[in-house]
Amino acid sequence: MDNPAIKAAKSVDEAFKILKKEESHAKSRALGEQVGRTLNEDSLQWMCNASAEQFDVILTDPPYGMGADEFGDSGGLAAGAHGYKDDAEHFHKILTILAPESYRLAKAEAHLYMFCDIEWFPDIKSALAVAGWWVFRTPLIWHKPSGMRAPWPEHGPQRKYETICYAVKGKRPVLKMAADLISFGA
Repeated sequence: MDNPAIKAAKSVDEAFKILKKEESHAKSRALGEQVGRTLNEDSLQWMCNASAEQFDVILTDPPYGMGADEFGDSGGLAAGAHGYKDDAEHFHKILTILAPESYRLAKAEAHLYMFCDIEWFPDIKSALAVAGWWVFRTPLIWHKPSGMRAPWPEHGPQRKYETICYAVKGKRPVLKMAADLISFGA
């Protein structure tokens, strides 16, 4: 009864709701502090050292291995502004670690969404399948009507979509049937 909010509650039910809300906020704060620390680490090293089976969903947007660090548009920034290498060699190094580690880190039933370049989709699909994931046979397409990417600004076309590899561990069901075409603004 040291907590003034609980002490001021008009009923046991209200006190219980206040207590549950405060517990939820404390858990969120602790998780936020933990995430803040991990953001400053090498993600591949972090994955290799993290405890197994802790995620229901893995959503990742690694470098695509398509030279985006050298695009003239670089998302509106100068070429090289990405701050990471985006060549085929680095992409394959990441995939070699990401595929088995993501499977290990996923709970017994989980989903994975990996943003990727269409060129590497077969490689990604194969690596994830070898790691144990059940991979959807075609990529999901994120349609971005207001997308402005132009890898060849002088020669076109503008890029208005991204591809996403979708995979399942343990045959985890979806909450609702959704289309394989997702349309949001960029």
